[in-house]
Amino acid sequence: MKQCPACGGSRHYGLSDGRLKCRACGKRFTWTSIWDSVRLPGTSKHRLLELFVLGVPSYRQRFRSDTTAATRERFYRLVRACCAMVEQLREPFEGALELDETTFGGARKGKRGWGAAGKVIVFGLIKRNGQVKAMPIAAHDRASVMQQIDAHSREGSLFPYPFHVSFLAYLTFVEPVVGVTMMTMPVWHQLPTSRAARLLVLALLAALLKGVVGMTFLYSFFMAQPPPLGMLSWSQFLFEFLALGLLAGLAWETFGSQPVSTNRPSSAT
Repeated sequence: MKQCPACGGSRHYGLSDGRLKCRACGKRFTWTSIWDSVRLPGTSKHRLLELFVLGVPSYRQRFRSDTTAATRERFYRLVRACCAMVEQLREPFEGALELDETTFGGARKGKRGWGAAGKVIVFGLIKRNGQVKAMPIAAHDRASVMQQIDAHSREGSLFPYPFHVSFLAYLTFVEPVVGVTMMTMPVWHQLPTSRAARLLVLALLAALLKGVVGMTFLYSFFMAQPPPLGMLSWSQFLFEFLALGLLAGLAWETFGSQPVSTNRPSSAT
């Protein structure tokens, strides 16, 4: 938008010498578009823009004789700046949205994961019709993610998992259910006689066999966030299998258990 450099006004007159005059403050100024500021022939700029859309990096165009490496890099920086400006002016998304984050950067020695050195964390919002918003975030934490969600999505938007992700997630949970049921069958009558103690021991057995008890208390110390937050994050898997063992015990107690007879047949005399 053609704005006055003095007052920021967008209303102006066109003068005979090609300059513009602001209607608010009377400041005379010149305006040049970003496209015209690049001193290249129109065919070269169109070709560079086409290669930019195709994702061809600047170093792969080193054998082009019509432009230098510095000119191509400056042109691409201007194009990226325009894309970023348009991205900031877009309306926030609404409706069904998907969220994801990743890291960009070369492979380096040292710490891996979200806190690795030289990595840029990028957060993105995807709308179902193909629109995408992506932006870098300072840290992989709740505050940074929620700040971007509030800024780029309208109130009332939904963030459901895609059907194929939800279906496979529930399908993989069938295996632990079958495993806990098979574990319950031989050990049920070996558990404590108290109903509460029996269900508690069975729930703890399910979590121990899955290996989430030790991971909850140990792995949290190796995460980028503080140990209490890491332990709270990992506890969802612990409670998941505790609930699985508890429900399996209740189901077996209601539908599958058979009382064990304590009367033994007398031997023939």
